[in-house]
Amino acid sequence: MMNDIGLHPLIIGKNTALSTRAASICYYTQGFCQLANGSTHEALIRFKKVVDLLDQHTHIRVDLLKRYVRSIARMIECYISLGEFQEVPALMQRLDDLSKSSGPDHPDYHILLWRESAQMRLRWFIRTERFDEAVDLIRSLDNEWMTYSDRLMKEHLTQFHYLFAVASLGAKDYHRALHWINQVMNDNESELRQDLFAFARIINVIVHFELGNFELLEYNIRSAMRYLQKRQRDFPTEMIFLEGVKRAIKLRGRETQHAFWVELEASMLPSNQRHMHDDPLTHYFDLMGYVAAKSNQ
Repeated sequence: MMNDIGLHPLIIGKNTALSTRAASICYYTQGFCQLANGSTHEALIRFKKVVDLLDQHTHIRVDLLKRYVRSIARMIECYISLGEFQEVPALMQRLDDLSKSSGPDHPDYHILLWRESAQMRLRWFIRTERFDEAVDLIRSLDNEWMTYSDRLMKEHLTQFHYLFAVASLGAKDYHRALHWINQVMNDNESELRQDLFAFARIINVIVHFELGNFELLEYNIRSAMRYLQKRQRDFPTEMIFLEGVKRAIKLRGRETQHAFWVELEASMLPSNQRHMHDDPLTHYFDLMGYVAAKSNQ
């Protein structure tokens, strides 16, 4: 469906747009289509065009602040996914400045700005392995969480739960990670974000492995593999990982474990290199980073 939208004559080129507002929605829609297709760099170009266009026409930007905020946030998302972390602080500052300035007197705008700022900062900390800072940020969100969480869309609430789980996993607070990933796994609307729910099952396996819940692991691994096999895309790296963890359950001894993780990293690498640049799932969790860390212990 996203391909059909992206190729529509009214969307495919700016030349069909007869105004600044129309041009901004063309670029904006193209950006989301490129993200859905895994073309992160192309998506970044489109969202940057939206931001630049609205910066050049501030009188229009006032009426399109939600589009402006979302475009800045998607730029941050793209830079994080591309590993261009040096570009993130200035864009995060722009979101912070917007939160301090007078905006529309409408709760939806303030919720949007708070959500995008919090989620992008969490993703930034997680991808740069600043897990303690991510956990501190989660604690600092308590008051706002009490105010806003009941007013978030279900999809956005699930995204927060997932990020909380990954941050807790990175900080080695496995019980807290299990609490948050259970919030995701128990959601009854998993069709909303199949990509996120696919990786939630990977996180669930990792957390149970780290907690030593080996009696539950085989069931969880089988469940995760069945879920991935039913999706309409390939999960080569993830399937190799799950097969590997099945073998890891039976290993004993530090040296044996170390040799296993080194071997698993080597077996996952070719598949990961083929998919890492165009696979949106790599945006959710650095699975290769986790395996590399285990192999270096």
